[in-house]
Amino acid sequence: MQAGAKRPLKLLLRCLLPPGDVLMLTAAVRDLHRAHPGAYRTAVETACPALWENNPLVDTVTPSWRAERVIDCEYPLIHDSNRRPFHFVHGFAQDLERELGVAIPVGPFRGDVYLSADELRGPSPVVAAGHDGPYWVIMAGGKHDFTAKWWDPESYQAVVTRFAARLRFVQCGNAGDWHPPLRGVVDLVGRTSLREFMRVLYHADGVVCPVTFAMHLAAALPARPGGPALRPCVVIAGGREPPHWEMYPAHQFLHTVGALDCCATGGCWKSRCQPLGDGAPEDEELCVRPVAAGGGVQIPRCMAMITPARVAEAIDLYYEGGVLQYPPAPATPPPARRGGAPASGGAATGGDLAPARVASLARATSRAAAVTIGVGAYAELAQLAAREFQQRTGLQALVLGESEFAESGLEHPALLKFRLFDLLDFDDLLYFDADVVCLADWDPRPLLGGAAIACVRERMVPLILDESARWGVPPEEHFNSGMFTVNRHHHALWLRRAEARRRDFPTSLNDQLPLNAARRDLRIPLNFLDRQYNWLGFGASSLSHELPVVLAHRLAPGRQDLNLAYFKGDYELFEPGMRVDGEAARDLGGRTFAYYDEGGGRRVFQFRHDGTVIPPQGPEEPGYWFVHESHGRPTLALASETTVLHQFVRVLSGAWVAVSKGTADPAREVEPIGLAPTSANWVAM
Repeated sequence: MQAGAKRPLKLLLRCLLPPGDVLMLTAAVRDLHRAHPGAYRTAVETACPALWENNPLVDTVTPSWRAERVIDCEYPLIHDSNRRPFHFVHGFAQDLERELGVAIPVGPFRGDVYLSADELRGPSPVVAAGHDGPYWVIMAGGKHDFTAKWWDPESYQAVVTRFAARLRFVQCGNAGDWHPPLRGVVDLVGRTSLREFMRVLYHADGVVCPVTFAMHLAAALPARPGGPALRPCVVIAGGREPPHWEMYPAHQFLHTVGALDCCATGGCWKSRCQPLGDGAPEDEELCVRPVAAGGGVQIPRCMAMITPARVAEAIDLYYEGGVLQYPPAPATPPPARRGGAPASGGAATGGDLAPARVASLARATSRAAAVTIGVGAYAELAQLAAREFQQRTGLQALVLGESEFAESGLEHPALLKFRLFDLLDFDDLLYFDADVVCLADWDPRPLLGGAAIACVRERMVPLILDESARWGVPPEEHFNSGMFTVNRHHHALWLRRAEARRRDFPTSLNDQLPLNAARRDLRIPLNFLDRQYNWLGFGASSLSHELPVVLAHRLAPGRQDLNLAYFKGDYELFEPGMRVDGEAARDLGGRTFAYYDEGGGRRVFQFRHDGTVIPPQGPEEPGYWFVHESHGRPTLALASETTVLHQFVRVLSGAWVAVSKGTADPAREVEPIGLAPTSANWVAM
């Protein structure tokens, strides 16, 4: 020490609070030494000395070490947390400022912990547990005297199940606390020391937890080389703490403060949902909105309001944004599902294909597949439909069945559509309902991979119009969810949003309205296809049999048995009698026509490229158009849901002239708009 230099004051800082609190004290010690270098020597006496290992700012207490000042560290700032804009990281620092009479500006927004060189170089303890790959840590429980921080164990399980095909979770926790075991995880509950747990978190891609020590540690640990600069963490917080007091940058802090009367103006700071009988004052100040959860426990309503879908969306946000990347898919086609029954009695695909063809499909389409849902009465039908679909399209066809539905916790099997990318490890999927029959060879791969959802517009029947109005979906944008394409990059968020919206309004159409509403929320483009790719009401009229159809949505309304008979060779369809003229149709798609009815009234329609018209028409009105060959010449047909209403042939002038009983009727024509219509009934714009 130089002559005249002031000798450092030796401080002993004591804190017997839980590890999360002590971790915040490490930040205050760091900031004290940064603000006043050389002015203090500090030793600590806390309930978790392992947190201070390798810390260069803390002295090792020996028999000769004598403190000149002992401070029992606290953070009374917490009592003002609902009304003052401070974070927990300010708490101990302000207390030390008051005790020492010095200013301590708060430094980095995190605790201050140190891993040794060996700890940084060594493998994660998870490797010794049998998993050598990326993982997330999940803390699915908490302390017995803090039940207000608990989340439903079934909800934790739903999150794990939802990501089963993409992520591995490692369940951690103190052996003396409440941690219901989860299925499908690496179980390290009670099997790590504090330093080992720090290494587990250091190597993790992210953390899922309530407001707890793991949340603070996720922020405090240094970034892993090659990983995100700030460690991902999804915190299931509810309404107990004010978010600004606990939340860190880069954390997804899922709270309900302001949503309930009990936390309308800030965190309630209640600790328990039921009394423990231990004489603690917390038994007298219980949560006022407890609800029953799995395993016979009670949790706060504010926690129950946070759904597994919301947690899953928060996890996936890191992958959508690009700071994390899902592990690469296996080189061979991955299994269709976790524990599901194989399709058609053997393969995870549609079955009954020659082995050489299956091998070829695996090489050609390993990142794309078709998928349907087969539960209950639809189980056999789905297997047969998948087999037919695979044979007709060349796409590997998969079936989500009883096990996926049972583990999902969803109200209806159709809602599994919301979780396609959680259950299946493919980049592109074509979904089709189990009662859809593929009637013709078709290569759907050109429809895959883009931002637009390929689908077929719904019928303009009263049910659809009513549901569209209730959910705020324009009828002309309403698609039928019995067939659509999805891409993981472009549409994973859409499916999650749809699941979150499924209870917005009552609906008899299960998944369809949430999917349509969520698509509109996110402004995802649609690639509407002709109704031949999902013919709704097939078999209700001769028109569906006369036109070539690729996908029939049941072979007759209400006749699931006909689908089964068709797949088994006991029901046969005749070849369609009409031949569609696609080239002539391309010339008309996108154009607008004025229709003059027999009374002289003028109605204007746009011919959409998908064979529908705008504005949408009722089921008995001319809502569809197509061009077919008749007597060797292109014939424009205007049709309702079930029958052709008007037909026109093109004459030498380029106009389309109405025909009646096979002859031209010059009283009705189609001409470009802007020309004098004379006696025309149809004028093209």
